[in-house]
Amino acid sequence: MHNSTAIAVDKYNICVGDISFIIIIYNKISKKVLFYDILCYNIKKGRKMSQTNEEIDYKDEFLEIFYDNIERDGSDKLLEWLERSDFFTAPASTNRHSAFKGGLCMHSVLVYKRFVKLLENEYGKTWEKQFSKESAAIVALLHDVCKVDCYQESFKNVKDENGVWQKVPCYKFEEALPYGHGEKSVYIISSFMKLSREESMAINWHMGNADSRVKGGFYGLSSVFYAFPTALLFHIADMQATFLDETS
Repeated sequence: MHNSTAIAVDKYNICVGDISFIIIIYNKISKKVLFYDILCYNIKKGRKMSQTNEEIDYKDEFLEIFYDNIERDGSDKLLEWLERSDFFTAPASTNRHSAFKGGLCMHSVLVYKRFVKLLENEYGKTWEKQFSKESAAIVALLHDVCKVDCYQESFKNVKDENGVWQKVPCYKFEEALPYGHGEKSVYIISSFMKLSREESMAINWHMGNADSRVKGGFYGLSSVFYAFPTALLFHIADMQATFLDETS
């Protein structure tokens, strides 16, 4: 290997409820990441999972999308709040999709990419005439701000393949503001900047049939998707990122 390239391996840097390793290969001169691999060995299930991404830094990509597309009054204050919070280091879940450090930011970027593709497929290359680029960025990048400061690092005991108890890192969910999910994101964003009705509906109902309100007997979801088709497209984008892009 060329002497300008270094390898860094960090054990337990990701709390997934599994034994995890990060392998990062980068150029010491350019500081450019050449290869990024997350290896996770699940003790309980006895299987190794791997997620590989090349030349990627999701926080930088998030900020690039944000700065390039969002200019709304109050967005700067919102971004300052995100920087002060754990948004860029939090997982996206406790033990499902992107359940590792930085997973929430990664999920938001992947959902944005899926959403833009769906908008273009539905409305053509001039899709922004139907739903602006700013609106697409706001909805996708910020739809899960309800998860900010809700994940706490912890440990749990699980048996390995030999039946021996092992203490492994994990995340636990502790919510200080139980306001809901999509509706909580709308509430938080609206405290910094105004949202359009269409943006609010897309964020509010992005969980679709998995939303606790629907499970509790709300029958109006189909009316939402009929009236606001971009909300339907966004729900699909969220599912695509979760189950296609983030699942090993």
